[in-house]
Amino acid sequence: MTTKNAIEAAKITKELKNFTLDVENFAIPQGFATALIGENGAGKTTLLNILAGIRLDYKGEITYFGQYSDKQKENSGDIKNRIGYTGPGKYYLPQWTVKDIEEISKLMFDDFSADDFHRYCEELAIFSHGSIDMKKANSSFSDGMKMKLMLAGVMARKTDLLLLDEPASPLDPLMRDKLCQMIGEYIHEGNGKRSVFFSTHNISDMENITDYAIIMEN
Repeated sequence: MTTKNAIEAAKITKELKNFTLDVENFAIPQGFATALIGENGAGKTTLLNILAGIRLDYKGEITYFGQYSDKQKENSGDIKNRIGYTGPGKYYLPQWTVKDIEEISKLMFDDFSADDFHRYCEELAIFSHGSIDMKKANSSFSDGMKMKLMLAGVMARKTDLLLLDEPASPLDPLMRDKLCQMIGEYIHEGNGKRSVFFSTHNISDMENITDYAIIMEN
């Protein structure tokens, strides 16, 4: 049986100050977890930002879910509604509280479930031992806590593809295992239609959940 692809990309290039991303072609198979492996500085974040629609100043062609082209701007809303993204840095505005994140996510995404958000916050131990005040700005949280908040927010949506940039890096071993479990459940519940593409510089962090791997070299 032929495997469908969540994303197909060809001749992706992006020139930066001290680096040029140059990817001939690749595909992310539908229904699986695919790892993007490479050292820091290999271009993993740049590539994920391009796929997520954050960076638009690139050359090349991308097809989403076998039907949407990145050149068809009229479809950009449909594409983004089906994709969830987390990445390092200021994903949420620093002054946003956990409550703000919940309320703003409700406004931004029709498929956001507050109940699921709270469930994932519990699973990721965000509220354990009263460690997080719902009215406290997220700028005061640790990197690991910020990543867990981003994961809870993106997992609370009904998406078909997750793009996760180094999701395991700031997490402790116990939470890395929990992340792998959550990704496995996400894919399983999609009945072959959900996919995950995540970057890592240490595949041992998430090897238990990895079905395919793409290697990036400098």
